[in-house]
Amino acid sequence: MKKIKYIAGLCLLLVMLACGKEDGDTTPPTITVNAPVADQYFYRGNPIKLDAIFQDDVALKDCRVNLIFVEPLEPGIGNLSLKGIDTPWQPDEMKIPLGETYHEIKDLVLFNDYIPYEIQSGYYTLKFDLYDLATNPARYTVDIIIE
Repeated sequence: MKKIKYIAGLCLLLVMLACGKEDGDTTPPTITVNAPVADQYFYRGNPIKLDAIFQDDVALKDCRVNLIFVEPLEPGIGNLSLKGIDTPWQPDEMKIPLGETYHEIKDLVLFNDYIPYEIQSGYYTLKFDLYDLATNPARYTVDIIIE
């Protein structure tokens, strides 16, 4: 009888260990942006190109890119901002699908377009939100100037 209790207890312990909560993927992915760089100038009619490396220990999912208007450029000597244009550029969020554990991007035109001519020049922030398959987030921001 003691053997049966011992074996039953051992089986119960094994079942509890097997059904225990798994840690899963808790490590966030990493992003290295080589371009654009901080305070880089971009001009209307030209693209903003991305050079970046995305990495994760298990698997990448996607990167979501947004452009946020911060403030207009101050008028002054050398400022080529066009008068009468006071609407900031607000392109739709760009979603870059990723896969595997390593993904390198070179010369990707952000927002699939050139910078429109009819937008307000100013200081903008590019925001990159990177996710792995377990939805662990990583964020990178870079401030740029559009004239």
